[in-house]
Amino acid sequence: MPVSRSPCGRQGHGPRCSDRSDRANKLLIAGEVDEDELRDAFGEQATVLADAGAVGIVIETMSDIEEAVIAVAAANRTMTGVTPTQAAQRLAAAGAEVIGAGCGIGVEAAASICVELASATTLPVWIKPNAGGPELVGHEVVYRMTPAQFASHVGAILAAGADFVGGCSGTTPEFIAAVARANFGG
Repeated sequence: MPVSRSPCGRQGHGPRCSDRSDRANKLLIAGEVDEDELRDAFGEQATVLADAGAVGIVIETMSDIEEAVIAVAAANRTMTGVTPTQAAQRLAAAGAEVIGAGCGIGVEAAASICVELASATTLPVWIKPNAGGPELVGHEVVYRMTPAQFASHVGAILAAGADFVGGCSGTTPEFIAAVARANFGG
């Protein structure tokens, strides 16, 4: 929560959002919990985050559309064969206020996914891509993309219809600063 409490936005202020993802989504697929238990867990998380001051919750790194729908409904990136159009439509119907894609896509592929999301919904679109593809070096995951390289892709993402752009795996505050400089003169 420390990041969501700090000011954001071009003018140094703006909404505070919290990111929630975990490995609990694997439990439904494995049959270790049922939908009601998962809904209760997501609802509890959403309540704690809202009480801590978050005005938005980013639900990401979901591997099953049913889990994402449960998380959105409880809070009022699927990767298992659901198209961006299908995900946008289902999540909007579940009550999402913003639709997006994040972890699991590199910044190079984000614009094409954004086009599909933006054309499937009237809701704002949030894109939070990785800094390129990960590489395993020894026992460490490494992202070789630089902040400037990452930022060079963001104009295409914005043109594709993104209302919000952030960074996921492999990005740092320097990446977001480079995005601001390259795309917003900040």
